[in-house]
Amino acid sequence: MKILYLIFLWVSLFGFNGASEKKKLANEGVAVSLEEQMLGNKIIPEEILDIVEEVMPQYPELWDTPIEFKFTSIKGMTMCAQPKASVLYRSTDKRGYVIKMSNNADPLNGMVVAEAPREVLVGLIAHELGHIMDYQHKSKLSMLRFGIGYVCSKNFMRKAEYAADSFAVSKGYAAHVTAIKNYVIGTECFPESYKDRLRNFYPSPEQIAVLEEEFLVK
Repeated sequence: MKILYLIFLWVSLFGFNGASEKKKLANEGVAVSLEEQMLGNKIIPEEILDIVEEVMPQYPELWDTPIEFKFTSIKGMTMCAQPKASVLYRSTDKRGYVIKMSNNADPLNGMVVAEAPREVLVGLIAHELGHIMDYQHKSKLSMLRFGIGYVCSKNFMRKAEYAADSFAVSKGYAAHVTAIKNYVIGTECFPESYKDRLRNFYPSPEQIAVLEEEFLVK
């Protein structure tokens, strides 16, 4: 899995891409609604559309960023944000991303997105958008280093997840991020390996509370 991830990241960052970006209506002087500004370049499954509509207004930095939300098979995690190879350009402001969401239907293997509480789903989307916020201004080389560090270093992974949660907390989603932890740890049928990943690599509820306090003071 780690080798496949690194191959995907290499292709995403350095692979050829001949697609051209469509002109935005706003640049042509056409009035667009707030919803069109936020979601016009997003691909969102109907199942989570209302969740994304709730969270996206808090991330104006990502309104112009193409993002595809996609249900697929993901081993060992619920969601995962990555650069999207088909829309990745040289300049950082032209990048597109995909947020992969687990299509797991068996709670014995981990969270079932369709069955998760709304507060948890809001927290998950806020967290993944936090990853994209973290990626936004990284160069191609920095992103390659990030990918290598994430799969090769447990400490690096912890820092990456802390950064994503930090962005989510700064947007007002501390309670929702904490809800993810409480839901996963408190759901008896979820496998221990799934819970251990959360315990080992993601900020604890206590750390989230400290982060929230720091942002409130600023």
